[in-house]
Amino acid sequence: MIANKTPRPKKLRRQGQARPGQPLNRREITILYWSSQGETRNMIAKRLGISVSYVKRFCERIFRKLGTHTMAHAVFKGCKQVYLDLSDPPADRRRKRTWKVLSTHG
Repeated sequence: MIANKTPRPKKLRRQGQARPGQPLNRREITILYWSSQGETRNMIAKRLGISVSYVKRFCERIFRKLGTHTMAHAVFKGCKQVYLDLSDPPADRRRKRTWKVLSTHG
C-alpha cells in the first residue's frame, strides 16, 4: 500500500520572533555585555535575577539577530555595530522590590 503523502506546511514564524538584522533590545545588550566580561550563563542569570533558560533564550536571539553562532563572534559584532560600550555596564532598569518595614513604635 502506498501512502498518500501531502506536503507539510512550512513552519510559520511566531509573532515577535527575532530576525537577522533587527536591533538588540536592552536585555540582550545587557547579556551581551556581561558575556563580553567573561561571565557564564549561570553567573548572568544570578546577576539579573532570571533563570538560566531565559539567558539561553536571549543568547539564541542575539545569535539570530547578529547572524552568529558563538558568543565570541556576537561580542565582536556587537562592538563593531556599536551595541556595546565596554567601558561601563548597561543600566538594568528593572525595578527591584522593596519592602517597607512598618514601625510598631507609637
